[in-house]
Amino acid sequence: MADDKTVPYERFAAVVAERKDLRAQLDAASVELTTARAAAEGAEAHKTAAADWQAKHAALEGQFGRYRDLTANGISDPDVADVAEFVFGKLPEKDRPTFGDALKSWRAEPEKAPTALRPFLAVAAKGEGGGGAQGGAAKGAQGGAAKGAQGGAPAGGSQMDGRAITAMDLDTYRQSRETILASYRGGR
Repeated sequence: MADDKTVPYERFAAVVAERKDLRAQLDAASVELTTARAAAEGAEAHKTAAADWQAKHAALEGQFGRYRDLTANGISDPDVADVAEFVFGKLPEKDRPTFGDALKSWRAEPEKAPTALRPFLAVAAKGEGGGGAQGGAAKGAQGGAAKGAQGGAPAGGSQMDGRAITAMDLDTYRQSRETILASYRGGR
């Protein structure tokens, strides 16, 4: 009976060796699993970051498209651009043209454009000012101060409006440079 309960040493050594081998395989698999989980979390973070960048790219692409549509239709003043985007957003969504198409049609027929944009589109459509809608509007808003005040400050002795200066086309600015500088020198 004692012999039935005894395990030979060779069998014992084989079971212990197999157990050690299985433990080593389990430890290696645990390390691989931990590495794979970390990589999966990193991949998920990269996937999220890629989605964020794609969204940012789409937003910037949309902004650039709007900017391109605005400048193609003679609008470069940020305030006028904001007004154009606002009135475009007020159009009914059903049968709404694209932003560029709306600007083109408004520029072609300024009398049918929203009231807030008419002065700027009419000037841009006529091609006045060389600087788009703002070049002509700035000339009208200045009341001839840049060209009319010969060798002195603008009408009224005050400084010229910075927006009017930035809205000038290059030729008008060159002609008015001395007047502009004199207005700022005299204003200090």
